[in-house]
Amino acid sequence: MLADNGFIDYFLIVADLMKFANDNGIAVGPGRGSGAGSIIAYALNITKLDPFRYNLLFERFLHNERLSMPDFDLDFCCNRRDEVIEYVKNKYGDDKFCQIVTFGSLAAKAAIKDIARVFKMPYAEVDKITKPMQFSQVMKPPFLPYVFDKIEIKDPKNGQDFSILDPQEQEKKIDHYNRERSRLDELKNRDLISLYENDDAVQRIVDLAIKVEGFPRNCSTHACGVIVCKEIVGHVTPLQRNGEDITTQFDMKEVEELGMLKLDFLGLITLTDIQMSLSAIKKDLGVEIDFYDRKTKKNALGSPWYDDPEVYKMLSEGDSDAVFQMETGGFKRFLQQLKPDCIEDIIAAVSLYRPGPMDMIPDYCRSKQNPKLAKYEHPMLEPILKRTYGAIVYQEQVMDIFRVMGGYSLGQADMVRRAMGKKDPKEMDRQKQVFIYGDKKQNIDGAIAKGVKKEIATTVFNKMAKFAGYAFNKSHAACYAYIAYQTAYLKKYYYPYFMASVLNNRVNKWDDMTYYIVSIRNSGVEVLPPDINRSQTYFTVENKVSDMSTTASIRFGLGAIKNVGMALIESILAERERNGKFISFQDFCKRVDSQALNKRCLESLILAGAFDELGHRAQLMAVYPSIVKLIANEKRATDCGQVSLFSMGDAGLEDDVDLPLPDIRPYDELTKLKFEKEMVGIYLSGHPLGKYAKEFVGFNFDTRFLKLEENEEDETTNRNELENKPIIMGAIISDIKRVRTKRDNRDMAILTVEDLFGQTEVMLFPATYDKVKNKIEKDLVVKISGKLSFRDGESAIILANDISPIEQGVTISFEEEIESSDAYKKLYLKYNMNDKNLHSDVLNVLSAYSGNVEVWVRNTATGKMDKLPNVMIRYASSLQCELVSLLMQENVAIR
Repeated sequence: MLADNGFIDYFLIVADLMKFANDNGIAVGPGRGSGAGSIIAYALNITKLDPFRYNLLFERFLHNERLSMPDFDLDFCCNRRDEVIEYVKNKYGDDKFCQIVTFGSLAAKAAIKDIARVFKMPYAEVDKITKPMQFSQVMKPPFLPYVFDKIEIKDPKNGQDFSILDPQEQEKKIDHYNRERSRLDELKNRDLISLYENDDAVQRIVDLAIKVEGFPRNCSTHACGVIVCKEIVGHVTPLQRNGEDITTQFDMKEVEELGMLKLDFLGLITLTDIQMSLSAIKKDLGVEIDFYDRKTKKNALGSPWYDDPEVYKMLSEGDSDAVFQMETGGFKRFLQQLKPDCIEDIIAAVSLYRPGPMDMIPDYCRSKQNPKLAKYEHPMLEPILKRTYGAIVYQEQVMDIFRVMGGYSLGQADMVRRAMGKKDPKEMDRQKQVFIYGDKKQNIDGAIAKGVKKEIATTVFNKMAKFAGYAFNKSHAACYAYIAYQTAYLKKYYYPYFMASVLNNRVNKWDDMTYYIVSIRNSGVEVLPPDINRSQTYFTVENKVSDMSTTASIRFGLGAIKNVGMALIESILAERERNGKFISFQDFCKRVDSQALNKRCLESLILAGAFDELGHRAQLMAVYPSIVKLIANEKRATDCGQVSLFSMGDAGLEDDVDLPLPDIRPYDELTKLKFEKEMVGIYLSGHPLGKYAKEFVGFNFDTRFLKLEENEEDETTNRNELENKPIIMGAIISDIKRVRTKRDNRDMAILTVEDLFGQTEVMLFPATYDKVKNKIEKDLVVKISGKLSFRDGESAIILANDISPIEQGVTISFEEEIESSDAYKKLYLKYNMNDKNLHSDVLNVLSAYSGNVEVWVRNTATGKMDKLPNVMIRYASSLQCELVSLLMQENVAIR
């Protein structure tokens, strides 16, 4: 196996495939995970960050005390990742290369849902069981026996054999008992226990779910993991077929335990965005950008890479749509508070904006704005924590503190850091003693021997123990901060090119397309409709006036239109390139391949607006069958050797006879938009809700708030903010699916609704559906009241309690920001102002919406109502949504 040749071989193999990727123009990330802390990896061009510059530790990656071998996780352009895999196969042989299997297991909620499905329990009833279950991310399954109090935990002291055990074994049993009791107390849900005891159907489902929780549910191919062996791979691990793939039968952990060193090839769409942007900029503007230029280390403006003040100014304003990992509303607020001005701030931001360390954000931002607020328990800590203003943010900082204050080697420090993450009380007590007093056997001096008082050493250890589980790997954060900065730089200086690339990589993701097109239009850049004489296959930039232009337009690509195949588009563009623009619709039909004249293709192009300069859509829809038939007849006649009327120029007849376009009225605006949505997936020339924007003022929710982080580690952040919060939104009904409950055969419905920024589903349970069924119909604009519900592995859904039609209001552009200071004079809030954290969060939200509306607060701690001094806001629906998520709907009012 590869491990037999030592870890150096592994470095060389990774360096070789990275060279292949770079030589062939395949976008590669700057690094990922702890490998970026390796100076060897940097020297071999495996990683692209200087680890010394950012104090990244090699020992976080590899050291003598570490038993398991580390590996490199490698990010590639998602479109060309397969080329790298194919290269490895060809170089080392198919028989010595294999992908790794992964097993999906039945999680607690999934076990209940799967079994409930077998017993045909209605979705609403299943929801009553699964929704109240809340599990901490750090807790590991099983959960169900604890939730329903179906586990027996015996006190070891009551056993007859307890007294004869040695003290160490007694302590182990007592520790285990205490942990189990604590776990039971935390997970036990009295409401669910009552439901279990009083409902036979629930009892039957839960009993079975407890038995199968954790069972393997399915096997598939690991998304990125592969192994390369010195021997034939089948000689060292059993294999199996998963669809078209051959995989190991051992999973990732078992493969590592066998001593095989694996490679992780990850496809990252952001790298594809960057690569496509750089290629288009070089082609159109002649500007070559190298974000890893180690010679000049400067960009085109003469500023050092990753140190451009204009980029940080943009981020400080919260303008981070399409910026890697920084797109959510919460992250935008964080950037406005943080006001980053260097790459270290971006590294910290990536590390802090996660469940757990988010609680540190307000203090961290205050300390950044006023470094005098930073506190250090001992002077030894200042050099380590100065860049993070006294806060422990990175795992590397924990390791450094153990080294500097406790006298550990960095390898020993890393092992203790890992132990801290497991939160084993007994092990933590033992490590605390070693940190304070030292351990001669391990050659650790201890803090006291280094002149640190016991009380201070204890405080520092407790602080590390608290934050070690939350602390982030700085090597990983630094790599992703580089990618975030690159996207921010392209957004700032080459906005149309960058956003065109973002759209091109999301052509089939209609919600994302809508979100980004709205964002582009709000920035002042025009998104031009598809045009048969101007569009290319993909989104392109038009009106290129300078290399720093943000006034250029983005032209819609023909490839984004449904029912038009890529091969047909390429043939159309080739004909346009050879013989010039199409001068009429009939000219188009004569010149293009006959396959492009099929009904679905032509109708899609017409209704998407691609022929708008050659005739309006209603005319072309009426006349195209006749034109296609005429051209088909002519072609048949020509093929048979007959002379057609169109080819009798020598006989004195006209060579080109165009059928006139009929004199009919154009489609009304709503019909036109409806067809655009059907053919392209989004509205192009407007939005049916544009006339209702005034009615939406005061609503606290839109689909922008459903946009989650691309990083799976952070996906729960927005969910925690929005789960079960009361919401009000305005939307248009695009689909109604009526269903019947299986238990009592009652009518209910699932609506697909769409607002200005995307779409979502709305669930109408029988009681609600009975109340509103006569009010709802397709294409109706409605006000929806309800709450958000997030389903495991699925998109969010709105559980509605009321729906009512909205009458048409004043027409305003849907790109225009809603200002309502004339309509509303004061914002009224009610909450406990003595809760410093809550009060700080409210002020942080308000500060992002400066305007001329007063804010009044009733302090629930005192009952008094006062005007907030020096706070004036402008009203927007997003402001109300953020406030409701903090204070609940009944505590936010505008009058």
